[in-house]
Amino acid sequence: MDNENTDSILDKWAWNKGPVIIMTALPILISIILAIIQKSPYFLFISLAGIFAGAVYGTVGKKVATLREEANTQEGDAAESLIVNGIIQSPGIAIMKSETIELIPIVGKAVTVNISEILEVKETKFFNGKSLIGKSGFWVRMPGKARIGFAIPNPVAQKWRPSLLQRR
Repeated sequence: MDNENTDSILDKWAWNKGPVIIMTALPILISIILAIIQKSPYFLFISLAGIFAGAVYGTVGKKVATLREEANTQEGDAAESLIVNGIIQSPGIAIMKSETIELIPIVGKAVTVNISEILEVKETKFFNGKSLIGKSGFWVRMPGKARIGFAIPNPVAQKWRPSLLQRR
């Protein structure tokens, strides 16, 4: 699972440590500066946004890290991902194996996609109206099931793309 250690900030998810620190620290720093400049403690309420964002994304990051540790014991190439199954969109782990792709979200049920059963794969840069900057999204359609989507960082997508798009 060495593909998680990418250098570009665009390859990271909002729940990774670097973005969480920025989301937490920036509103706190701005609120302190405004409180000092304006001599009003009311600006300190802005810091609540940073504390809330840090708590939410930090919790999500810990859950994804736990899944990542569990995925390290399995064979295959694993990557942090955003998984869309039905109406549930959840961070999680995607594991590309020789014959299957396992999608393990932090919320909802894990899904195993047999590569040989895939009817159609569409690549996208948008999920549910949100741009996947630095990521590649894939919608997979299988017989008798709703389509399933997952997004992975571009460096991982470059490795997985040939196996996925051969099903087009």
